[in-house]
Amino acid sequence: MSRHPRKTISRRQFIKAGGSAAAAAALAACARLAPTPTPAPTPVPATPTAAAVATKPTDRWAIYPMEDPRHWMIDKLIEPAKVYKDLVITQNYYIANTVFKPGEGPGTDGKARWVQKVTGVDYKAVWSGTNFQDYWPTALASGDLAELLTNVTQVAYVQLREADRLADISEIWDKVASPLTKKKKGYPNDNLWWKIYPEKDGRFYGFPMAPAETNGENILWVRKDWLDKVKLSYPKTLEELEAVGKAFIKEGLSKYGVWINKNLVRWGSCDWVFGAYGTIPQLWRRGSDGKLSYSSLEPAQKDALAHLARWYKEGFLDPEYLAAADMNKDVAGNRFGLTCGAWWWSVHPMRASKVIDPTANWVPGHTPTGPGGKRGHQADPLIDVFTCFRKGVDPVKVEAFLVGLNFFYEIEDIEVTGHGANILSFLGYDYDIEGDKLVLGKFPTEVDGPGFCDFQSNRYPEIDKKAYLMAAANSKLDQATLNPLQQLYAQDPQFVLAAEALTLAFDGRQYRSITDYYWPIPVDSLELYQTLTSLEAEAYAKIITGKEPVSYFDTFVQEWRKQGGDKLTSAINAEDAKHA
Repeated sequence: MSRHPRKTISRRQFIKAGGSAAAAAALAACARLAPTPTPAPTPVPATPTAAAVATKPTDRWAIYPMEDPRHWMIDKLIEPAKVYKDLVITQNYYIANTVFKPGEGPGTDGKARWVQKVTGVDYKAVWSGTNFQDYWPTALASGDLAELLTNVTQVAYVQLREADRLADISEIWDKVASPLTKKKKGYPNDNLWWKIYPEKDGRFYGFPMAPAETNGENILWVRKDWLDKVKLSYPKTLEELEAVGKAFIKEGLSKYGVWINKNLVRWGSCDWVFGAYGTIPQLWRRGSDGKLSYSSLEPAQKDALAHLARWYKEGFLDPEYLAAADMNKDVAGNRFGLTCGAWWWSVHPMRASKVIDPTANWVPGHTPTGPGGKRGHQADPLIDVFTCFRKGVDPVKVEAFLVGLNFFYEIEDIEVTGHGANILSFLGYDYDIEGDKLVLGKFPTEVDGPGFCDFQSNRYPEIDKKAYLMAAANSKLDQATLNPLQQLYAQDPQFVLAAEALTLAFDGRQYRSITDYYWPIPVDSLELYQTLTSLEAEAYAKIITGKEPVSYFDTFVQEWRKQGGDKLTSAINAEDAKHA
């Protein structure tokens, strides 16, 4: 399952042309672009005991071999519409939190090799990393682009299109994309991409990732076992959360109170603190006059900044959070027992947390309310990252990708309630066979990230939602009516926890702050937007860390306007008016 959150110009998080602290940091980053070594593939293990695994009630799954991930999932033959011969497509891989088998890597793991076997296409990694935004600065500067461009941010898309580096895929899309694929992509009327990004002549140079819908929105995560140790209830307010965090510190369970990363919005950020004061940074909000204004200028921002500054001064926040916040080390490593993150944290980092500490019992809940009883977090953006192709790419490669995407959508659109697992599960990776039982594998492909041939990001998070909600539903059924893989997932506490968190996230939509009505920054305003974003990130960091007093917020507002904020606001409203 990809966890990237997604999105401000981002995914898995970078949606607004530099509109978040994460975006500013990503644009400043410049990863070294180098070909990824191709390790020797690890053969898919033989399964001498597979025959001992009996299906229930009949062997309807035998149409696919045990090593095929469609086994246990669907009971009719589904194959790609076309199989290609020795076709290689280069791509940039986002590998998220993937744990590869020894000797495997991006493009050479079991899932990628299965795709090559079934579709005939070898998706070869020319770059891979845990932060897909690291790819763009160097790739844009050097022009050394992959053929298949995954997780293209809005800024990167505009820059690539203006530099005439993207392939026009209009005809191929219309001809090859199946009706189901077009429906999933909201083509042509149900996704803002198709209304905003095509050229004036209606041509387009990519297509959007699946709509996120709660994917990057914060919910509260608390270690319930620690709550029991300090004899406190689940916190519902900022005041109660602070009391819990201090109790964790006093008891020696945690060195600091609550884990946050350097972002101002989205998963892992402190946007829920701002939401508790009725505001959220970095949104374009529509006023009663119908005009858009920038939320970071709102007076309530100062109250939230004062709250965060006090936490920092009192040692409630890790003093290194701006530079070194590490979810894998801090949350998965159980150095904290309070944090706010996405629903998919139930799978990572919470699964890793429990591996390190089997007593870890993370429980999700709504983000806390503030002094006035308000609660809020930033909603997922209206548009996410995109999939594009390098100009000059062989049209057959665009066709082959779309044929593969059609194939994956067809598989996972099947209504499988009551008999399927609804997630492609690989033997030797997602699950193994011990004697006559299926057990969870050590190399789960569900956390491959959205870079897997970019099929994952183009179907994510829909496939995750189906899988986890189905597992939770199956956990309540007579297990004798389920096949072995269904039983395995239905009995996996992390799958059930994911369903609980996902349901909570959907319920939490009522606590979103006003929708971000952001429209793409006009090309001639892009540099100004990035400058103002950096100004904001620096000012907020200074206030929170005490380098400047809270009153410095007023200075920031004045400087924002002085450096072109009013001009940017006019440009944004002019762009907005084009799409009214």
